[in-house]
Amino acid sequence: MNSVTRLLVAAGLILLIAPATTTQAQQRARITGTVTDASDGGGLPANVTIVGTLTGTQADPVSGQYEVSGLDPGSYSVQFGLLGYVPVTESVTLAAGQTVTLNVQLTETVIDVGGEVTVVGNKVVKREDFPMPMETISAAEILNDVSTSSEGILRKKTGVDMQCTGVDRCETVLRGFNNAFSGSAYVLTDYRQAAVPSLGVNINSITPALTLDVDRVEVVRGPASALYGAGVDAGVIHFFSKDPFTKPGTSISVSGGERSFILFEGRHALRVSDKFAYKITGMYGQADDWELDIEDRADSIFARQDCAPADDPEACFAAGGARNTDYNKYNVNGSLHFKLGDRTEFIASGGQSGLDATVLSGIGTLQADGYAYTYGQVRFQTRNDREGFFGQAYVNRNDAGDSFVYGSELFVVDTSVLYNVQLQYDRTFGRHSVVGGVDLQFTRPDTDGKINGRNEERDNTDEYGAYAQGQVELSRRLSLTGAVRGDYDSVTEDFQISPRAAATLHIGPRNREKVHTVRGSFNIAFSSPGTNSNFLDIVAGSIPGTSINVIGSGSAFGHEWRRDPQYGSFAPTDLVATSLLPTSLGSETPQGVFLQEIHGLVHAGVDAVPDEVLAAQINAALMLPPNTITPQTAALLVNQLSPANTTVTGFTPGLLGVLNTTTGELDFVSDLTDIEPLKKTTTTTVELGYTGVFESVGKGLVINVDAYYSNKKDFVGPLLMETPFVVVPNLESSYQSALAVGIGNNPVLAGILGQLGVSPEAAAGLVVGFVSDQLPSAVAIVEAADNVASPGQTPELMLSYRNFGKIDFTGVDASFELQASNALSFFGNVSYVSDDFFDNEELEEENVDLRVALNAPKFKGRLGGQYTAPGGFYFNVAGRYTDSFPIQSGPYVGINCRLDLPGATDDCLESYFLLDVGAGYVFRNQLDGLRFDVTVNNVLDDSHREFIGAPKVGRMAIARLTYTIN
Repeated sequence: MNSVTRLLVAAGLILLIAPATTTQAQQRARITGTVTDASDGGGLPANVTIVGTLTGTQADPVSGQYEVSGLDPGSYSVQFGLLGYVPVTESVTLAAGQTVTLNVQLTETVIDVGGEVTVVGNKVVKREDFPMPMETISAAEILNDVSTSSEGILRKKTGVDMQCTGVDRCETVLRGFNNAFSGSAYVLTDYRQAAVPSLGVNINSITPALTLDVDRVEVVRGPASALYGAGVDAGVIHFFSKDPFTKPGTSISVSGGERSFILFEGRHALRVSDKFAYKITGMYGQADDWELDIEDRADSIFARQDCAPADDPEACFAAGGARNTDYNKYNVNGSLHFKLGDRTEFIASGGQSGLDATVLSGIGTLQADGYAYTYGQVRFQTRNDREGFFGQAYVNRNDAGDSFVYGSELFVVDTSVLYNVQLQYDRTFGRHSVVGGVDLQFTRPDTDGKINGRNEERDNTDEYGAYAQGQVELSRRLSLTGAVRGDYDSVTEDFQISPRAAATLHIGPRNREKVHTVRGSFNIAFSSPGTNSNFLDIVAGSIPGTSINVIGSGSAFGHEWRRDPQYGSFAPTDLVATSLLPTSLGSETPQGVFLQEIHGLVHAGVDAVPDEVLAAQINAALMLPPNTITPQTAALLVNQLSPANTTVTGFTPGLLGVLNTTTGELDFVSDLTDIEPLKKTTTTTVELGYTGVFESVGKGLVINVDAYYSNKKDFVGPLLMETPFVVVPNLESSYQSALAVGIGNNPVLAGILGQLGVSPEAAAGLVVGFVSDQLPSAVAIVEAADNVASPGQTPELMLSYRNFGKIDFTGVDASFELQASNALSFFGNVSYVSDDFFDNEELEEENVDLRVALNAPKFKGRLGGQYTAPGGFYFNVAGRYTDSFPIQSGPYVGINCRLDLPGATDDCLESYFLLDVGAGYVFRNQLDGLRFDVTVNNVLDDSHREFIGAPKVGRMAIARLTYTIN
């Protein structure tokens, strides 16, 4: 029985042992009524909530009728709310068994900037008092945007960087620092971290956040460790699903469009009683993904790399590359909801999703083949007017199936598991509030030695955190927020404190002519190195023409170079190297070469030449008549040249040359620095924001501006070559001089040569001339102590990670929303950051290979509008512009526009402007519950690339038919 099944069974047992009695049911009261539009009397699907409890429902979207039952006798406040309408709160007193009718009319208002924001667990604050820039996306807005997944709506939001690498795969982050296989944005689904265990990558296309089931999405920009958890230094995207108690019903949808895309979604939610409800959701989708074009230079590079291990690489390349363009996904989820009282709820949920697709990653292009992701979660929450408690535990597990890396023989084996437990308590004291809690998270990577290799038995990570936040309302206009979080993890063994301080000031009368809110904040957040950065241990390839392997190695424990003090007395350094010479493979050597070893190799090479051939070569070199040196004489000379007869001594120092992955040349260094264990990246941010609501402009105008300054230090760098070659540039001359001395000290050899009129110096020059093109260019490598090859074992060049650099940058996010009339609205936003690429000088590093790309544009903007007719028809249009920007993410590099490297061909992504349109119709009367929506992204079919290594993408038109039975 797996973990999900256990959770569902346990929840079922709770249902069986905690039924409501008939007597109790007879004493319960209820509230019924209708919610209508004050302007036309039409029904509204308002949310009806009993304030201070977890009880509520949603009114029928056509009739506006609602019913809240199972209430104990007493006095209640009932809140009626709907996006775009002024919320209304009514008071009611209920007697035992009484039914009270409460009819409410709602009035349209300006664009909603109110509502509530969920913080950490189930603690909520007023959005206008929230001290961070954020947006809330409603279910209605999601339904008006037809996409391959619910992630698509994010492309319209301020500060969101979304680079799509396929039909249904987009790397999505907030405020830049994007990557292939990105996981920097903290993505939650119903309070549960949605990222893949161990790898930490966000695969939004297969999360349980189905379009039919998403109630809202909260997008928080900027570092937020103190409020949301360890490692949250790049913003939060939180998907909330619909509650089956308040939003029961059955919905199905079918989507279809270009690229042979088809998607089926279903949702069934039933409120069985006042105490129990359940929900089941499911999804299946498939498409033909975008393909590489071998006629395009950028595409052809990766198409050829993908074909590298094929039986016939050229035939594979000619066919357009090896990538499989078949895309398939599925998702099945279920949840059980129990009301243990008006104020207490227990929820058990679980599900599984699967994926077959091509995905870019930090170690190369992956083919997800039978990839599966499973989760199980239990939540308990209770709340009254003054305090609340929230607790949850969940398990995330992934299974890579038969996934593999293109261009290699590497199969991805990953069955990692993440366990998480959270507890939170909050309390309100008048106008002030506090919230605190603890988090426990345990990551258990399992790669069967294929990815983490020798680290497989030491790659577990345990994380412990505690936090507290207080909000003080000094007046109706001014509130202060302070938060602090402490975290410890078993890898770095450091205790980190993440503080946050913020202030919110309201200017002008609320809900009147205009409201101005000014907010300022200071925040420090820490981001831990990922599992690959810490524990990677994988053979990444080999040096062509050699038996030397290249390995990728994590740096959780650091790497020390081997040293021997005695070597420092005659060699340039005391480093211990591993010889690459075949006579001493795997043996230790100083930084340089002993000439007797070279002499042995040279003699072996000369001795391998047939005597007749060698005799002819000597006669020609000395310009002697043919047959002057006979084969017998040549054999005698070779015998006398052997190390047994001619002694060559001496040591020639070498240089340390590290391969520059940009130029392909060796960069020479005087010594090596040990690789320290990786530290956490620190992000310090100061932010100032403004929100203005102007009710007199049309039906309402909202303006948001947020400016920020960030300082980041101790980046976890890319995989860089660390192992140096020991090269001896003057090896030929040194050996020739030592050989001349050795020949002179061999009376037999010197005598034979003297009879021919050849001096020892000339003879040495003759020998070196024969073998000069065979002398080794590199004589050794310097290996880290934990990677050293044993005698007879293949030497290893190590790629590894380091912390490096510190940078400062500034940015601005600005947006507006204008409700011009009841039917017409407009929106626009722009984001600007001061730099999109930081070279080694900006990072204050000497190594030119150390640099960081934002992997997102310095400037981007969106502008659009929507017309909604009273009859149920709507139409929207939006344009989005993305400026050119460099990419450096694993093997996907396009940075020449910033570095102007000689001979480099990898350039930045070009800028692009895309136009999106959408339309839909919501049927009523006899076809009530049916709606038709269509969206065409990139309607002008502008073929463009959004990430290096990914194919160009074009127009994507999708239509969706949805039917709902409430």
